[in-house]
Amino acid sequence: MELSQDLHETGPVRAEYWQAQRDIENMREFLRKEKYTEGEIDMIYNGACNKNENLMKKYMIRMRIARDENQRLLPIVWQRWREFVALRQQIRHQFRICHN
Repeated sequence: MELSQDLHETGPVRAEYWQAQRDIENMREFLRKEKYTEGEIDMIYNGACNKNENLMKKYMIRMRIARDENQRLLPIVWQRWREFVALRQQIRHQFRICHN
C-alpha cells in the first residue's frame, strides 16, 4: 500500500501528470494571448478531453474484443469494411471527374 501511494505521489506517473497540467495551462495562456474568450477556451479544452476519452473507450473495446474467442474476426471485418468504403469513395470521386 505504501509503495502504490508513494508511486502515485512522487513516481513517474505523477511527473507525467504535472507535465500535462503545465502543458494545459501553457495552452490556455497561448489562447488568451490570441484573444480567445474564456468560453471558447473551455470549449476547446472540453472538446479535446472528450476526444481523448472516446479514443480510450474505443481502444478498450478493441482490446476486449481481441481477447474474446467468439469475436476475434470483428476487427478484421471492420478493417475490410473501411477499405471497401474508401475504395467506393475513390471510385465515386473518379466518376465525378469523368462526368465533368
